[in-house]
Amino acid sequence: MQTYWSYIAKLAGATKIAAIGLGVNPASKNCANGVVKSIEKQGGAFGQKVVYLNDGLPFGLPNGVGPEVTAMKKAGVQLVIGCVDSNSMKTFSQEMRRQGVGDVTMVHQNTYDQRFVAESGDLFEGDYVLARFRPSEADAGSSALTNFFTWMDGAKAEHTEYAMLGWIDADLAYQGIKAAGESFTRESVITATNQLTAYSADGLIDPIDWSRQHVPPTDEDPVTHGNKQECISLVQVHGGKFKAVGDPAKPFICWPVTKDRAWSEPTFVELK
Repeated sequence: MQTYWSYIAKLAGATKIAAIGLGVNPASKNCANGVVKSIEKQGGAFGQKVVYLNDGLPFGLPNGVGPEVTAMKKAGVQLVIGCVDSNSMKTFSQEMRRQGVGDVTMVHQNTYDQRFVAESGDLFEGDYVLARFRPSEADAGSSALTNFFTWMDGAKAEHTEYAMLGWIDADLAYQGIKAAGESFTRESVITATNQLTAYSADGLIDPIDWSRQHVPPTDEDPVTHGNKQECISLVQVHGGKFKAVGDPAKPFICWPVTKDRAWSEPTFVELK
């Protein structure tokens, strides 16, 4: 369950929401159903409701999505939250435009790809994209974003989502080896990494406590193995380019993690 779904729906001014996921991918399927639970828990106060759920879409959408978009249109959907890949989101957006509902905002989870968005023209105009790390559109501040830019630009590499994820994974490995000291072993690196209680990749992600966060949190107990706070970074498409939502100097939108998961307004923060 995530607080940010209701928050994004509020930003979009939407009360009638669609959630879509791939049936062959358990993570995608769970994500779509998680949207339903989140809106049921926190969206009622704002009149929000999931009026269309499809968690059984085939990978690649080989038959198109005409009937699915027609059903969403009939339900009066005002926001589409996608738990699918970027190409599937593009297919939905194209069909929505064909059926005259192209102005309905979409929320993407796998579309932090500037080239892909630019090449799609105005198809994603106004859509929201979850970056899940400090986006390039934010101020670097004292974070590792400056080093990321320096190395990517020096290698003439694009600032992509996969590049950033690779950077973070490599940094985590480095920090574990460094903490393990000389003559390290696999076991000593694992032990040292598990003593990192606030790993943020120098301000690039919501801090992780590796001493207790190997087990996913649950809806029944989001605290024991969950983050201390629930943080996202969010960008919106304007003119084919990403723009940070909120204050670029405080690019993370955060909520306290409590057992009751009651709604609260977010704070905009600069993570260290």
